[in-house]
Amino acid sequence: ARKNLTIDASALPDGIILDGSKRSRIFNVPEGNFTNVLTSLIISNGNEEQDGAGIYNRGDLTLNRCQFRRNRGHVGAALYHLQGRAVLNDCLFADNKASYGGAIMNWGTLVAHRCTFSANHASYTGGGAIHNGGDGKEYGILELNQCTLSGNTCTDTWAGRGMGGGLFNQ
Repeated sequence: ARKNLTIDASALPDGIILDGSKRSRIFNVPEGNFTNVLTSLIISNGNEEQDGAGIYNRGDLTLNRCQFRRNRGHVGAALYHLQGRAVLNDCLFADNKASYGGAIMNWGTLVAHRCTFSANHASYTGGGAIHNGGDGKEYGILELNQCTLSGNTCTDTWAGRGMGGGLFNQ
């Protein structure tokens, strides 16, 4: 049976470090009517040939004071948010790399408050930090409140162009 998940490391001086050692995805959140809350985690070195090396999310997710560092994936290296609602509070996304959405690929509803996106990179189409999806049938809903996007890049190595170093809204 699926259950709610809460991990709160805020009482620890350095939080909890979850390191994928460049070998695997760190979290897979399935769809369903349950709540997932992660607080004061450092999610680093996730590696996934597909989507979401740090977190692949299809449900409701709240991230508080989490850091995502050096995750590598095809789409949305730190967070691939497919559906549901994700709320990000005071999170850091740094040095994440993917083909699309270096840090985040969003297809659901994503709200970020006071988050920092720095030195993330997309190597194909768009969104060095965030790629907000749209394919003509489904669209991501994105809200950024007091967030900083700095030093993110997108370079299309195939066509020689990149769109949205910080944010690509499709």
